[in-house]
Amino acid sequence: MLESNPSKLDVYEEGFVVMITPAKYFGDNYPNESSVLSKNFVLGKTGFIYYGNVVELNNFPPLDNWKEVLELSTTGISEKGQTWLGDVVFNVKNDKSKTKEEKEKVDQLLDSQYSHITLGKNPSQSGLGNYDFDYANRDMMDNVKMQMLYLAVKSKSI
Repeated sequence: MLESNPSKLDVYEEGFVVMITPAKYFGDNYPNESSVLSKNFVLGKTGFIYYGNVVELNNFPPLDNWKEVLELSTTGISEKGQTWLGDVVFNVKNDKSKTKEEKEKVDQLLDSQYSHITLGKNPSQSGLGNYDFDYANRDMMDNVKMQMLYLAVKSKSI
């Protein structure tokens, strides 16, 4: 998408994050990144890879040098200019059809990803890596607030 329309990123404000699936990141080039991946996507800087199921883990095993994404701030740009660090997010659904071996593989993978983490304090909330599309620029947020105000004013009490 970005290759055909590089200006697409211009609508986002500072601090946006691109979430990409492993299939999009690797394409047919595993373990190297896809040759058609936009040059604006820089793993760990402008975006991260999102694993949502066991099939993705099996087809595109995470690379050893990748680190789990940590959200440093949930309120905007921190003093150091970063709100997050890392390369990959795992949100592998609890699938009852997984075999015992697949479940063990996922557990081992996640254990290895979290072994390096030593945080003094976690952010009060975390949203980065949750599969929800919660980005909106200031104009969009103003429009949503106006719509909510309109609905509140026009609602009939029961």
